[in-house]
Amino acid sequence: MKLRKWNFWVVLAVGCNGKLSMIDEARTDATGGAGGARSEVPIRIAGVAGIEAGGGGRGSDAEGGGAGDSAGMAVPIDAGQLGQPCIPSGRAPELEADSANAMLQTIGRCNDGLSCTASRNCVMETDCQRNDDLCVVQRAQFDEDVYNDPNNYWRTGITALAASESHVYWLEYGTRDALGQYLHDGALMSYGIADGTTTVVATGVDAPMGLGVTTTHAYIAGEAQMFRVPLSGGTPEPIPRQAGGFTLSFTSAGDQAFWNSGTGVWTMSSISDAVATQFLSAGLALAADATDLYYVAEDFRIMRTPIFSAAPEVVSGAVAPSAIALHGDSLYALDYTLPDGETFLLRLAKSGGELERLRPLAPATPKKLQVVGDRYFAELSYYNLDIDREEVWIATASFRDDAPPVRLVARVPPRPLFEFAWVGTEEALYFADARTLHRQPLSSH
Repeated sequence: MKLRKWNFWVVLAVGCNGKLSMIDEARTDATGGAGGARSEVPIRIAGVAGIEAGGGGRGSDAEGGGAGDSAGMAVPIDAGQLGQPCIPSGRAPELEADSANAMLQTIGRCNDGLSCTASRNCVMETDCQRNDDLCVVQRAQFDEDVYNDPNNYWRTGITALAASESHVYWLEYGTRDALGQYLHDGALMSYGIADGTTTVVATGVDAPMGLGVTTTHAYIAGEAQMFRVPLSGGTPEPIPRQAGGFTLSFTSAGDQAFWNSGTGVWTMSSISDAVATQFLSAGLALAADATDLYYVAEDFRIMRTPIFSAAPEVVSGAVAPSAIALHGDSLYALDYTLPDGETFLLRLAKSGGELERLRPLAPATPKKLQVVGDRYFAELSYYNLDIDREEVWIATASFRDDAPPVRLVARVPPRPLFEFAWVGTEEALYFADARTLHRQPLSSH
């Protein structure tokens, strides 16, 4: 298994208490952009029923676009290309979903490397300047030769993302000399959400691959060693090797860190002379609130224990959820059902009981779940038969209503088993494709 899996170290997070505005899924543009012949052939969105794009709003605006789920708008055949109109937003049922409620909303979008502007035209993706369009936060130091090596492609560029209420953090793997020898110069970087400033938090991190943050520290999983660094900056502090095996999950309760390695669940406090200690002998997916740690046991029951003293108790029977996260008085999970192969969002009261199916998300495989405020983000992978390749989606929806999830990002991984680093915040989705860190605002299109 490739070490790139550590991108999903920060899969389970307790969200902030802030509110999120809903994405404007009504906006479409029947005319926008320069030139281009019109096509009467519906544009098929990967993984979505082949209705015409642009028919998915809940209303209309002055720029055009019908109300409701109409599908009567012709779309330019070259929509999504540079200088052409964006592929409009739309709403459609999933192709293979058995449930009539499995819907997906898409935003106005362009081909990779391009951004859909407020005027609904496709332009080159530019550096972020507090705009409301898809933009570039950082272009990382990147080694094309390493990336093109199928045995080493994950050892360059941006490798992992995490976020606090005020900052987005990411890891850059580092560089090599003229002879191709690694210089052990990985870095932890940060981006101020409010002011847009980029800062080097720490350098000299050896082969960083996984990242999680508490309120005080960043925890970094290297290929051979774990480290932690104060979020205010400083020298990476090694963590004993026995606590830093192949790390699958990370969560935090304030300034206390919990992570799952091959040797069990470990924890560490924020004090300067803190020592990493084994908290549980085993535990899969992790999530924490101010008082308790929740985890999936090896027998796939959901368990709970106080964060300061391990005293496990059963919350739910064997359910084998693929990911868990907390919101309010409930625990949420992604569950992949067979034989239909559909992912459902589940809910379970923290006090225990039966898992309740809330909604079908897609006929796809769940990978990651994150909660921020009243919103959840889910990563799903789908095998697109049209191109005979796996496609990865990152979608979001609100707990406050029943509006369909909005697909913010869809990418075809460049390599088998490649996994994109991403993290959601109150105002945007941040995602990286190794070379570039992008910001997709939640308020756009």
